[in-house]
Amino acid sequence: MPEAQRPFAGRLNVVLSRQPHPAVKAALRLPDSVVLAPSLDAALAELRSCEDREALETIHVIGGASVYDLALSSGVVDLLLLTHVQHQAESIETDTAMTWPLPADSPYQRVLQGPPMLENGFLFQFTAWAKRGNGQLEAPEELAAGFEFLPPESCGRMSLSICC
Repeated sequence: MPEAQRPFAGRLNVVLSRQPHPAVKAALRLPDSVVLAPSLDAALAELRSCEDREALETIHVIGGASVYDLALSSGVVDLLLLTHVQHQAESIETDTAMTWPLPADSPYQRVLQGPPMLENGFLFQFTAWAKRGNGQLEAPEELAAGFEFLPPESCGRMSLSICC
């Protein structure tokens, strides 16, 4: 496994694998601290039962596209942090991409958006989407710096990609 794609050090890492066997872990040269899980449900169960559960604040899902789809369809995602990327001249090839059109009845509503930024011909914008619930939609305060809060009525249909 390339160094850039290895699990993050100093964190609990649960990796979804269709083959969660010790031999796979050894072949990928994953540290002993990494837990392999055969499904999203098994990964969540592992996280719920971890020793240091009190220190576990947020679970981050780090793709690919099928893992994003699985997490979104499971209903366990409370907050989406998305980057909408466009290129001025051509289509974008990424190692992981997911097109996610938001239907009018989407369970998520955009609550924050950063300013559009241009770099090397790429126009990108960071956005945060909160799961609709019974109460007021709120964006986490730690995300708010440099973002503008959006009134609920401003949300429309968009096609976004999660890029890793």
